[in-house]
Amino acid sequence: MKVEKTPLTRIGDTDMPAKPRKPWYWKARKAWYVCLHGKQHKLSTDKKEAQQRFHELMASEPKTVTDGSVASLLDAFISDCRKTKAPKTIQWYRNYLQDFLDFLVPKGYSPQSLPASRMTPKIVRQWVDHRGTAERARITAVKSAYSWGHGEGWMEHNPLSGMKRPPATKRTELIELPEMVRLLRLSKDKCFRELLTFCWDVGCRPQEAKGLRKDQLDLERSRCVISEDEAKGKRKQRVIYLTSRSKRIIERNINGSPYIFLNTRSKPWTTSAVNCRFARLEEKVGKRYCQYMWRHAFATRKLKEGVSPIVVAELLGHADVSTLAKIYQHVAQDPSHLLSALEQRK
Repeated sequence: MKVEKTPLTRIGDTDMPAKPRKPWYWKARKAWYVCLHGKQHKLSTDKKEAQQRFHELMASEPKTVTDGSVASLLDAFISDCRKTKAPKTIQWYRNYLQDFLDFLVPKGYSPQSLPASRMTPKIVRQWVDHRGTAERARITAVKSAYSWGHGEGWMEHNPLSGMKRPPATKRTELIELPEMVRLLRLSKDKCFRELLTFCWDVGCRPQEAKGLRKDQLDLERSRCVISEDEAKGKRKQRVIYLTSRSKRIIERNINGSPYIFLNTRSKPWTTSAVNCRFARLEEKVGKRYCQYMWRHAFATRKLKEGVSPIVVAELLGHADVSTLAKIYQHVAQDPSHLLSALEQRK
């Protein structure tokens, strides 16, 4: 029996709290009033004092709680994500939350009528165990939506606040230069080799390389500029600085398409296509790879070369050095480098 999906596209159908009434001037009484819960309140004859009194009244009001359905909560969360999140992040949330809604229906829950406040960790756990993969990601997606909903007044208490997530798996494997050279020799796909070499040189995020376009190039200044709206986090523009080799790679790959890096079918690279190429390499060398390993290798290499962590963080597009310290700790796995640093004299 095919279960009809519950789409996350019902923006505007959720039972959101009504906006508070604003103060208004009553000419006959020459004073400012406001109507709250069907009762009129005289604020003041002075506009400034009336505004201040209005805010005091609103602050003393009990918090409005809208116990909407699970479906409407998740839908509103996705709608809010569009204001601040990158398209890829939004799609990440949509995929997991849609899958969660699809799971509820055959289990006897109606996402459109089940109040969001009546969700339980047990139900989420059933979904996670049933799927059997991406446990941390699934719990993170649902908990994020509920945390947002609690902050927005959808429920008085967050029923998932105490639900634990498994610890994140740290990426510890690195790509060294000899291994990188070997992989390039084993790959028969020139387009793939160009993509990997570019990532090795500049340390950009996988999606930044795959989605790089002509209109983002600033070759005179040896850089690529991704606008604030398209950059990760949407807080500031992302600048990717180019080496001489990476600049030549871009110049070789400029073509009739808006995108720089195309596969053998003249289509922009997708995550699936890249993973397919890595799967072929895995068959040859017996090791699994992912594109993010190239970014980790770049960060570790630059830190070993003595580049300032502040500069490395900027090259990677991190907001501050703390992210670099938390994620790129591969230097600690190289005892020879640590011993060498210990012996250095200034």
